[in-house]
Amino acid sequence: MNRRIAAVLLLALSYSVTVPPFEAPDEVGHFYFSFHLLTKRTLPVQCIGELGEAHQPPLYYALAALAALPANLNDPTGAFNPNPKFIWAMRGGYDINAGLHGSAETFPFRGQSLALHLARVSSILMGLVTLAFTILIAWKVFPESPLIGLLAGALVAFNPQFIFIQQLC
Repeated sequence: MNRRIAAVLLLALSYSVTVPPFEAPDEVGHFYFSFHLLTKRTLPVQCIGELGEAHQPPLYYALAALAALPANLNDPTGAFNPNPKFIWAMRGGYDINAGLHGSAETFPFRGQSLALHLARVSSILMGLVTLAFTILIAWKVFPESPLIGLLAGALVAFNPQFIFIQQLC
């Protein structure tokens, strides 16, 4: 079992460092919820007409914010740089990347780029907890068939979308 968990962890970490910052679904909004918690020490307020994640339950973001604490959030290195040609950003947009990317986002991470990657690691750890509970629930429901639990875990763990969504989502 430990090798399987290590395989999932390695795969998720590889996604985390290869998917450009702020390109996972809604990652900008998710990051700024945690950023708001860290900088303002309050919950964000959802406003009419504004996109964002302020309506989400805060526990996930609080854990991501705790993971991002070692980063210097005043350092804008690797901060989100909106792509004006993003397909959703304007009529006639054609670019699939939500942000413009540069070398500031590469290893060794600093500033907001570091905060994002630390939050991504916390998200991966929360994904591993999801995986563990999936296996445990299947074992509880089917105690006479432990392979069902392992199969359920494998279906979750090696679903590419599950691994991808473990970015900051």
